[in-house]
Amino acid sequence: MKEHLLKEIQFIAQGHSLPGWEVPVDILLEPHPFSVENGLLTSTLKKSRPNLELKYKAVLEGMYEQVNNAHRFVPMKQHVSYIVKSYLVTDHLRL
Repeated sequence: MKEHLLKEIQFIAQGHSLPGWEVPVDILLEPHPFSVENGLLTSTLKKSRPNLELKYKAVLEGMYEQVNNAHRFVPMKQHVSYIVKSYLVTDHLRL
């Protein structure tokens, strides 16, 4: 399923002539929506960035390492909170 969705995203990106750096090469699918109960949303339904970083930091860093190794990119030196802010797909995507 992940591979199929990633290919669809890449196909749509190519159809809109996005530059290569805007096209994802890997994605993380989260089967459970962010919620107040699981601590990923605040009581005002905003993303709880510290909790998101705690939950996804290791996974996202591993994904970047795999992508960097596979494509021989210069490793990204960005702080993981920026990665969490920018690249998490939340429950807005209903499968």
